[in-house]
Amino acid sequence: MLTNYHVVQGAGSISVTVAQTGQTYQATVVGIDPAEDVALIQLTGASGLTTIKPDTDAVNIGEQVTAVGNAGGTGTLSAATGEITGLDASVTAGSEDRTAPETLGGMLETNANVVAGDSGGPPYDAQGEVVGIDTAGSTGGAPDAYAIPIARALSIVQQIQSGHETSTVRIGPAAFLGIQVASTPSYAGYGNTARGGFATTPGAQVGDVVSGSAAASAGLQAGDVITSLDGQAVNSSGDVSAALIGANPGDHVTIGWTSQDGSQHTAPVTLGASPVA
Repeated sequence: MLTNYHVVQGAGSISVTVAQTGQTYQATVVGIDPAEDVALIQLTGASGLTTIKPDTDAVNIGEQVTAVGNAGGTGTLSAATGEITGLDASVTAGSEDRTAPETLGGMLETNANVVAGDSGGPPYDAQGEVVGIDTAGSTGGAPDAYAIPIARALSIVQQIQSGHETSTVRIGPAAFLGIQVASTPSYAGYGNTARGGFATTPGAQVGDVVSGSAAASAGLQAGDVITSLDGQAVNSSGDVSAALIGANPGDHVTIGWTSQDGSQHTAPVTLGASPVA
């Protein structure tokens, strides 16, 4: 199954529900290309599913499309109609997990009202052929959405299926630190300050630690604030993901963090293998 990388990024588990039957399957990531925002996942125990018919004709400005997805994350398929407004567009998009925005080029642009939750869904042309992967949409104002052309996405799939890993394409599990980053702002340096408040420390606040993981072996606990990872300063939750891009299970890194009592620590760890992505 083909989807966006940002849909599965950081997931501890993936379940896929087939809309026509309601059947739900567990899935794992076969390979990813974060730079192109493409991921190939495999369903466990699934068979006989209907496959897409990819578009093989040239897409044209003004061509009608219908973008299908899970708008708003409701779990119910929705459709948004529009037309192609650009063939080689660029977009800078940010994820909901506050990962640093990425710029994607060579995108199909459409005025279909693609919203959060539609990512990974297919835009169909008038012949029912899939022309791309819904990837990003504007917030506010007139609808403006972007899709990865299907031919480019399928070429990445072929590379993943061939088992050929490159600097951009990864096969198999990612490096796994074993933390869940809290959604609340990070802070450290508890106690009174000269101004009577709390001293703030930029970083990524740990919301939870996976038992037996690299983070657990280092001694991190919920509420601690990660301030550095493998020599790179961590100022936000997105910096944790950025520091681990390109890392592999078994790599050795050093974590720096501030405990809830304000004390600072560093520890070397061996990264594990991510359950998913």
